[in-house]
Amino acid sequence: MRTLKITVALAAIACVAVALASPALAKEKTKAFFGEFHANVPSGAPVTPSTPAIAKTKEGSLDAMYLGGKEGAGPFTFECGSLSSEGKVESESSETFRTEIKFKKCTAQRNLVGPAGEKGIPVKFTKGFEMEFHANGSAELTHIVKGTETEIKVKGGACNVIIPEQRIGSENFEKESEASEFGKEFEKWAPQKLKTFPNGFQYEMFIEWHNKLTYWIPVEKNGACFDQKESTDGKFNPELNVIEYNGYFEGELEEIKVKKGNVWFESARERKEIEEKGECAATHSCV
Repeated sequence: MRTLKITVALAAIACVAVALASPALAKEKTKAFFGEFHANVPSGAPVTPSTPAIAKTKEGSLDAMYLGGKEGAGPFTFECGSLSSEGKVESESSETFRTEIKFKKCTAQRNLVGPAGEKGIPVKFTKGFEMEFHANGSAELTHIVKGTETEIKVKGGACNVIIPEQRIGSENFEKESEASEFGKEFEKWAPQKLKTFPNGFQYEMFIEWHNKLTYWIPVEKNGACFDQKESTDGKFNPELNVIEYNGYFEGELEEIKVKKGNVWFESARERKEIEEKGECAATHSCV
């Protein structure tokens, strides 16, 4: 029986801007510690590539997704009922966390110059969309390891919107420092669960991201998607035969869990507190 649930937000990447701006760090090429992702199964085998832990959740939301410099400026805006995710964790500690994200009950709005576009167009994203989150202080904050696409019906045909594989990051850390945030939640269990969770708590994780993305729309001359009114915010790439759009993708995953185990993010600040105060600092229960 669960008796308590506590959430602690850890803005891990917020420390990156200050640390990487230091000339001393750059000169010495010393890699600073910003935080790590952790997972374990206390009553099971160690977490390894041959015995991975499965971290998953159905508690996710798409907060914003659109093509163009601002919402409503580009050809399409998306809404989804929810997000879910599932990923294999192959190490008990790592500076990256990879997971497959699934979009559920999604629709698109077609934005036009002039009259309002069609709303509520049903769309379905292809499976296999993988994101990898980084907490190592590098310029790469998020990596779209495997992309996704969806077909949107329009007058005279259909358009495909593609999120290709891409690495997301910036040298301007002051502006991009909130691109990814990681947090820890923990639930306190009654004494009979101590065999499964020896310290009396199960750790869960949440991730929030605010990413600028590149989107592709394949086009054919005089085709349904080759509409100059909709491509003014994009750039035609003749080699790929697509219109490239800058866009935005914001979402979050909550209550990421490992069955009978733990998955969490530990920031540099939290590690220091644990070293100074003991394990009670991990659950903010030190007296």
